[in-house]
Amino acid sequence: MDTSSDRPDFTFTLPQKLNLNMDVKFPLDNYLKYLDAIDNQSDDSQKETYKKIFLQDVNKRINEIKGKNYINPEENTVDYVLMFLPNEQVYSFIN
Repeated sequence: MDTSSDRPDFTFTLPQKLNLNMDVKFPLDNYLKYLDAIDNQSDDSQKETYKKIFLQDVNKRINEIKGKNYINPEENTVDYVLMFLPNEQVYSFIN
């Protein structure tokens, strides 16, 4: 890719010479703070604050990925991008 900001973290080579790009940076900090608040039996407002900020972080990251040149027909990419999620628990939490 032309610029380093548009270079994916990982590219999978697929059959028919297609490429699938993946971004592996994930905003996990506020999710961990949310879990700590649960473990420490913090008040509900603090838990909700961390939850809200974490979901905003995820949406911000999705929008950043959408703005990158990860889908590029000239580079033989498929028409979607993968975003790394650290585990199924995080995936379930987001959904």
